Amino acid sequence: MNIVDMAILLIIAYFIYTGFIKGFIMTLYGMASIVLSWILTKRLYPVVEQLILRNNKLVSLIVKITGYGDAILSGASTKMIVILISFVFTFLLSLLFLKAVAVTINKLMDYPVIRTFNRVGGGILGAIEGFAFLFLLFGLLSVVNGMLPLSYWTYIEKSQFAKLFLTNKDFIKLLLL
Repeated sequence: MNIVDMAILLIIAYFIYTGFIKGFIMTLYGMASIVLSWILTKRLYPVVEQLILRNNKLVSLIVKITGYGDAILSGASTKMIVILISFVFTFLLSLLFLKAVAVTINKLMDYPVIRTFNRVGGGILGAIEGFAFLFLLFGLLSVVNGMLPLSYWTYIEKSQFAKLFLTNKDFIKLLLL
């Protein structure tokens, strides 16, 4: 076992520990919040955009805040700014909503028997998150392999665990989908 193997084990142990401490619900929230918020935003931002565009005072305020006069800022530019604002606002609101749901569910799982399952499930999800992190890290290392000194690759090639992350390209494809 060389230093790369120890680093791999420490990374996985760290993710398991943080998953165990946070619990299943909050670890799942951490893993899925960005994806779910993105999906919600793509579906809901047009509604927020229309609400903003229907409010003339709000559109005037946006024009004033951006520092452009009506002559410079055409209707298309105003619409682009409103789309950007509605997208960012909807994304942040989605993140906040999902966080509130996760915290509420996490509080409900605070009973002694359920708490144990929540923590063990968090540890399992933490392990999955750690493995995903390592697959991405080794995928990145294989892309920039020409930039790394040869001595680094000697350690990586002699590692017992690194081979798992370097040879299993199907998992990386799954992560990138």
